[in-house]
Amino acid sequence: MKKGKILIAVGSVIAIIGVYFLAFAILPAEETMDFTIPAGDYYYAISYGGLIGGSVELNFVVADGAIKAYVFDEDQYGEYSTTGSGDYLFTTSGDSGSFSFVIPDLSTYYVVFDHGTLSSVLSQDVIVETTINGVALVGTVIGVAMIVFGAVLAIVGMRMKNREIPTVAPSNVQTDVTIFQGQQQEPPGQV
Repeated sequence: MKKGKILIAVGSVIAIIGVYFLAFAILPAEETMDFTIPAGDYYYAISYGGLIGGSVELNFVVADGAIKAYVFDEDQYGEYSTTGSGDYLFTTSGDSGSFSFVIPDLSTYYVVFDHGTLSSVLSQDVIVETTINGVALVGTVIGVAMIVFGAVLAIVGMRMKNREIPTVAPSNVQTDVTIFQGQQQEPPGQV
């Protein structure tokens, strides 16, 4: 069995998958979300985190009435989710708009869409287009780990392949020497 060749193939596949993980962790990601904020004391929250040097751009459109959009860090969101008020990093309101914010560290940040003034009696449909820029920490770690693991497997496979002794069936060896077997004769002079 060719264990070395198998390890080279498996290691190469794992390394290639790692390259794809790494590429998707670095490129900008775009997403469109369509959600409804039910009538009453409800809001919709989206969390963003685990980005290295990241920023988030959002464009929103509301079908019915106006909404308020907030950006919170973890502590501010904790207060807002329990009391319905508190400090925030950014806010805007309206039936449509766009904004962006920078994620300065690996913490989690929240974008909250809440009913605007007098809109809590309505169920509101919202469409949000998001572009996330930066490097995703988890994807980067997984990608690099897979590349390293795949490379190690391929190297071990190459060493095993070089150590494998090829098994070759013996062949009929021909040489330029002809061997004769003479007949046994009796020495001369004897009868």
